[in-house]
Amino acid sequence: MKRYLTILAAATMLSCGGRQAGYPVAGEDHTVKIASFEEFQSYFRYVPGRDIIISAHRGGMQEGYPENCIASCEKTLSMMPTFFEIDFSFTKDSVMVLMHDLTIDRTTNGKGRVADYTYEEL
Repeated sequence: MKRYLTILAAATMLSCGGRQAGYPVAGEDHTVKIASFEEFQSYFRYVPGRDIIISAHRGGMQEGYPENCIASCEKTLSMMPTFFEIDFSFTKDSVMVLMHDLTIDRTTNGKGRVADYTYEEL
């Protein structure tokens, strides 16, 4: 399972395009282009003199921007180079949704586990 999640993260980063090995390219978005799993691992190794890597958990906490949504991620990206550590859950009908908690209690007016609802119900 751990390797699957790492590969999932690598695949997500592979789809971003834009920067090479973590170094910015003038005029381009704050994105990373990684061509292999080895480059993915290398990107997160400490290298003196390289820019600090910032991780925005759940998209970044900005007033007016809810967690785990595209708008929050875009807002954070507009402010600084960032990668996102996101959490997902599966609905009762096996649809993957962005959700930090196992329940919907904290972030909605609903109650119960994400896995107890279908995607349409959520």
